[in-house]
Parts: sequence; C-alpha cells; structure tokens
Amino acid sequence: WDQEDTPVVLHRNAHQWEEERVRVFGAEAQPFFSLLDRISHCYWAAARRGVKLPVQQFSDLVALSRAFPLSDWPMARYAAWSMQDAIDATLGPALSAGDGTGVGVGGCRPRDEEAEEDWQIRRQRLVSL
Repeated sequence: WDQEDTPVVLHRNAHQWEEERVRVFGAEAQPFFSLLDRISHCYWAAARRGVKLPVQQFSDLVALSRAFPLSDWPMARYAAWSMQDAIDATLGPALSAGDGTGVGVGGCRPRDEEAEEDWQIRRQRLVSL
C-alpha cells in the first residue's frame, strides 16, 4: 500500500471534512474522529480565550483552569495523549498494533476478504497520521 494512493483533502467546512474522513478512512474510524473533534473544540475555545500552551509556569496553569468551563475539565485527561492513545481508546489496541487480526470496531471482523483488505488499508492510514 502506498500512502500516496488516496490524498486527503482538509476542508474548512466541517460537513465536507466529515465526508472526506469517511471517504478516505471509512465509517469505522468515526469514533476516533469524534474524539478528536471534541478535544479540538474544547482546546480551540480555550486558545481563543488567550490560554498559553504548553503550560510552563504556575500562572499558565491558573489561566488554563480559568479558560475552561467546569463542564470541559474532564477533557484535560487528553492533554498528554498521543494519537496512538486516541486510536487505542476508540478503535482498540488490536487495530493500531498492526497484529494482523483484522478485528474491526466492537470486535467485528469484516465479512469477506475484500472488506478485510479494505479495513487493513484504512487502519494503516489512521496509524500513520
């Protein structure tokens, strides 16, 4: 598989970007992208309030805590996550580990060999982000 086979177009329009993600990565990747959408919404809102990242001083931490409404505080747990952590949490470690099991979201296997191959390509695209 060549990563150049399917270019990904990053659309500014949220609806077009969601359609592009499904086109390139498949609907199976939606849990992963939903998590990224929630995280980015929260952190962009804080950035617009003047939060400075990375946190380097105690005053930065105080400013950060004031920039997030209490309802967004649970999102702080993702601050130290890598893309691999997000893939593991949403799609399962078997998918991101490249163990060749082909197990899909929720433990479901693709129904046929062609679907299996398609899923493996899409999984590899996510892992290579």
